[in-house]
Amino acid sequence: MTGKLLHAYGNVKASKSELDKSYEFHLRGLQQYKSTIGNNHHRTADLCVKVSDHYTRLRQYSAASYLLDQALKIYGDRGYYDPEKARALYKKGRLLQLLQDTEEKSKKYLDEALQLNRKLKKGGADFRKGIEDLTDRDFDDLIVFWSK
Repeated sequence: MTGKLLHAYGNVKASKSELDKSYEFHLRGLQQYKSTIGNNHHRTADLCVKVSDHYTRLRQYSAASYLLDQALKIYGDRGYYDPEKARALYKKGRLLQLLQDTEEKSKKYLDEALQLNRKLKKGGADFRKGIEDLTDRDFDDLIVFWSK
């Protein structure tokens, strides 16, 4: 339960723009999950994504990339994690764009994120929108509240 609370407190602090406090709670939650439920649990992956956001903000790009890779590995090809996977793919693609990595690499992640987004939105997807029109919120909205 502690990891869930730390995750939630981190989200509350982020919503209040208290990003340093948010980072502390998210990092503590990630550490707690790793020590209790392990490195391969979907809740660990959820906090890998959250902490990667903080690392990106703090310009610790290699750490952010590592955590996104870990999250994607955990979510794998299990369809019930498609919303979380779509978000992680989107964030990885955007990070690669930020790093001005090869367009081919970032495009691979972003294309897969877009396809999952459209699949998950079903009838609500606007197929005129490309990946450049989507934001973090478009992917966060796909995810149940306890994994945000």
